Amino acid sequence: VALVVVALIFPGIFFLKKKFSFIEFYRSWTSVRKSYGEIMEKTGFALPAFVYGKVKNPISRVSAQKLLQLEDELRSVKGTRQAFSIYDVIIGMSEYLLGKKEYPLSASLIFVLLKNADPESVEAFIKGDNVRIMLSLDENADLDRIKEIAKKKGMVAAGIPFVLKQLNDEIVPSQVASIILAMSLVLGMMIAMTRNLKKALISVVPVSLTLIILFGFMGYAHIPLNITTTIMTAITIGVGIDYAIHYTALHEKFGRKRAIESASAPILANALGFAFGYTPMIFSPLVIHLYLALIMWVTMIASATLSLIILPILLGE
Repeated sequence: VALVVVALIFPGIFFLKKKFSFIEFYRSWTSVRKSYGEIMEKTGFALPAFVYGKVKNPISRVSAQKLLQLEDELRSVKGTRQAFSIYDVIIGMSEYLLGKKEYPLSASLIFVLLKNADPESVEAFIKGDNVRIMLSLDENADLDRIKEIAKKKGMVAAGIPFVLKQLNDEIVPSQVASIILAMSLVLGMMIAMTRNLKKALISVVPVSLTLIILFGFMGYAHIPLNITTTIMTAITIGVGIDYAIHYTALHEKFGRKRAIESASAPILANALGFAFGYTPMIFSPLVIHLYLALIMWVTMIASATLSLIILPILLGE
């Protein structure tokens, strides 16, 4: 029965997704998420990013045309809501003052006027030879394409979306490495405790199957892999192995029948205690607390029951 359950939940692993977002830390009914949604709906602004680099004679018409062309290329990328720079401001001022919507010959004069009026805002776009194009991106933006376009022009793409993407790209390798390290340490501890490689390998079977159940459940429940959920899985290994240690120690000393009688109630009580203890977190405004409560329920019940079902069979009388 245990193996059938594992087999049924295993396909959920293929539905796992990598996603890390500061905004999605908050649940949909919180004021933070509602305010963010209203801002996006009314202004069209989403996650801020920028493309920057050094440009010779940045206010010249030649430099302006090149960077305005770069803006057009960036706007054509999937997920780019807006791209603007100091050149768009100068063109806007030209239209207002001169009635012509073009980059004017008097750009230097307009730039001086802007800088005298609001130096801090101007320096957000241009400072010396450093020019910055501001971007507004949605969550589906093609960040690789933006970086590629910027690189061709000798510039660099940066900002929160690119940081989040790097974090997401590193999640799976770091997750695999942390699981391998944790399981290696647990196995070493079990070998030291039992002084028997076979028994040590058997002892880690329940927690290994629990990991499969956990990742399968996360896939089915649409709980993404990110920095916080990866930490939870490491905690799961540490807590889940407890039950295997308790049962294995009793089994070695008293045999199967008495070990089951002695270990069942305390192990199940401990698992349910952990699970119920985390249950109030489902009312938290943070999504991660909801995920933690769900993950603890799944892992505690799975690791406890698998330890009591599988270990007695594999360890024998």
